[in-house]
Amino acid sequence: RPILCCRPPQMSWISVPPDRAHATGAYCLDGSVPGLWYQPPPTPSAASNRSWLLFLDGGAWCYDIHSCESRARGFKGTTKDIPKAFWPYSGYLDASPTGNPAFAGFHRVHFHYCDGSSYTGDRAAPLVVGSADKPVKLWFRGRHVLDALVALTLDLGLRSAEEVLFTGGSAGGIGALAASKAVRALVPSARKYKVLVVSGF
Repeated sequence: RPILCCRPPQMSWISVPPDRAHATGAYCLDGSVPGLWYQPPPTPSAASNRSWLLFLDGGAWCYDIHSCESRARGFKGTTKDIPKAFWPYSGYLDASPTGNPAFAGFHRVHFHYCDGSSYTGDRAAPLVVGSADKPVKLWFRGRHVLDALVALTLDLGLRSAEEVLFTGGSAGGIGALAASKAVRALVPSARKYKVLVVSGF
């Protein structure tokens, strides 16, 4: 039998409340409600800990109707059947203080990438594709997705942060760079605020 006692803790899934998503038009490519995975710092420091690491997941872009329609049916375009617990990466998202002494004690947030455009889309209405008898709506609302995810993180305690590392990988790195000033303005309490682009262009 496998030993289960010592598996690393996993991040827990939190969806943007549907009423908030609908009010702001925060939709994944397929129109589903976005969300994030979150893990608080280890106890007993959780209540007083004001250090946050925000990670924007990546996964390239979609470039045309065909690729965006295909993407909307997969993990990077929807939150349907999303895993409720997740442990995506090691490195600076590692829960082990031995492997990650700088950030293992932070609140760690992993933003799910589901818009195909580095969290930057702002098309007002969905693009209707497919056949007349089977129309498909594609939502290009990445900036609204990011705004809703940041608002959700503020509710989790980010608004009182003292230090913030805002980062992302690949398409998420580009998204973090594009949104860096807007997010900074939402955490005026932070005495330290850094942006780290992991890959990118």
